[in-house]
Amino acid sequence: MTRATDRVLLSSLWVTTFVFVGWGLLPRAALYTTLLSPTRLVALAALAKLALLLLGTAWSWRSRAALEAGNPVRPAWTLLAAGLLSNFLGQALLARYQLAGEPSPFPSWPTSSTCSRTR
Repeated sequence: MTRATDRVLLSSLWVTTFVFVGWGLLPRAALYTTLLSPTRLVALAALAKLALLLLGTAWSWRSRAALEAGNPVRPAWTLLAAGLLSNFLGQALLARYQLAGEPSPFPSWPTSSTCSRTR
């Protein structure tokens, strides 16, 4: 990534963080009862999670590619990229409900992979 892209992504991350910290500290503030309703915040969180998981996948894959083929750390970066990608795919299935403002079905087949990882 370029420095300009990194600056945009970092500032977007901070704005998103402050929005959700503010919601946690002042949930009854006018901003969170009118403009940023809970439904809109859940949709914003879904988009932020998708973007960050995809960026994490790309960055870990890029780190893997920067290492020579025989480097013993290279498989770890491959597994990290694969894990982030699988989380992205699971989140993409859940985001459909979050973006539409519908209740997410639980338990469902998208959550089965998450539940199986926690055991």
